[in-house]
Amino acid sequence: AVNSPGTYGYVPGKDVSYYVNLAGGLTESARGIDKYRLYNSYGERLDDNTPITAETTIEMEISTFERDLGITVTVVSLVASIVALVAAIVDFPN
Repeated sequence: AVNSPGTYGYVPGKDVSYYVNLAGGLTESARGIDKYRLYNSYGERLDDNTPITAETTIEMEISTFERDLGITVTVVSLVASIVALVAAIVDFPN
């Protein structure tokens, strides 16, 4: 949910917003600057109030609305195409 995900240099005392800005800021699909998860170097989830260290991974949450809407539109379009095809076959003169 950031524009340039990657690994960035650790700066002691900096917060999540600092690292989000290093990564190019939030994308349109991001849920917000306050919606994130922190993980330690073992991949274990940390409390959001845990200080960021050199080995902390920050994962920004994304909104699934756009993705879910896209899937729904695709499925509805596919079903409509199948129904139209079946109707055309049934209506086809012998």
